[in-house]
Amino acid sequence: MEVREIMTRNPVFLKPTNNLKDTIEVFANNKVETCPVIGPNKELVGVVSYGDVLRIADIHSKIQESTSKTFPIVIGLLKGREHFESLEEGLKKILTVPVSEFMTKKIKSISPEDDVYDALKIMNEEKINTLPVVKDSKLVGVLSRVDIIEALEKNMKKR
Repeated sequence: MEVREIMTRNPVFLKPTNNLKDTIEVFANNKVETCPVIGPNKELVGVVSYGDVLRIADIHSKIQESTSKTFPIVIGLLKGREHFESLEEGLKKILTVPVSEFMTKKIKSISPEDDVYDALKIMNEEKINTLPVVKDSKLVGVLSRVDIIEALEKNMKKR
């Protein structure tokens, strides 16, 4: 079975200029746990997962990345009110961090013509639940473990 047969077409996506607040809203409103990030020509430039969103609040990783835009925000939160007017102000600033700052840029993807079992092998090896489907460098869909399970269930009912 080819990926194109069961992939989700026209998936929800983010742009590198979207921010953390947008990401959280997309995840909540669309019940997704991974979202592709596309550039101006619909080319795949990254992926954002729950893990990426949670990582942005990880103080240790931000201290190591001193050039990150989130570093001063985290330090400001640690210093307290003298740096920000309130904790709420600090949280508002974190929510404005652009997707390009926390997305995963090293992306595994698959083509619509590839076999679903090859996709599942990649998912298992990489410990991921969703794969972007790309043709000519452009995002054409996503394939999730749920898509694969639903296809298996459909095939079982046919027999």
